[in-house]
Amino acid sequence: MPLSAWPPCSPIPEGEGARLSTPFLGRWQHHPPVRAECLAMTASELIRRGAVVPEMTSRTKAPALKELLTALTDAGRVPWEGLQEMAAAVMTRERLGTTGIGHGIAVPNARHDLAPRTLVALGRSDHGIEFGALDGAPVHIVLMVLSNRRTPLDHVRTLALIARLFRDERLIRTTRAAKTPDEILHGIEAAERHLR
Repeated sequence: MPLSAWPPCSPIPEGEGARLSTPFLGRWQHHPPVRAECLAMTASELIRRGAVVPEMTSRTKAPALKELLTALTDAGRVPWEGLQEMAAAVMTRERLGTTGIGHGIAVPNARHDLAPRTLVALGRSDHGIEFGALDGAPVHIVLMVLSNRRTPLDHVRTLALIARLFRDERLIRTTRAAKTPDEILHGIEAAERHLR
């Protein structure tokens, strides 16, 4: 059953989450947005409990993904012993189709048993990252979403929440111009207030 068959705040039947998460990013621009009140946390709160890398050094996809995962482990958000497994899970998702969705944004994501809860790591790159994006352009903002396998609905809702926020070209410009984690988060919080 397609994702659109469920109302924004309704539960997804057991077993549907994995099937829904794969095609979701391929058409996220066109999907009706999930309302912010459907999530217990805002995007900025999910990022605050994740990690922010204000100046990524990686220039290609695989190192960029590992850079964000390392930031999460350094912050104590995910266990070090699970780093390689989670990196493999994110790359497995990338092989199904790029999560570089255009406009300089990528939203790599995975569900894994070692993710303690839904987390978002945001990375910003001045020079751009070769991500194999749909529009062929370098990626400057990477939002990695990690969730536990037991919470497929949280995973899909978080992706939809990020999609809704980052359709805003002003937020994209603000995030790209920011130089510190606080500047990045303040810009996202301002965009969230605008959506309410």
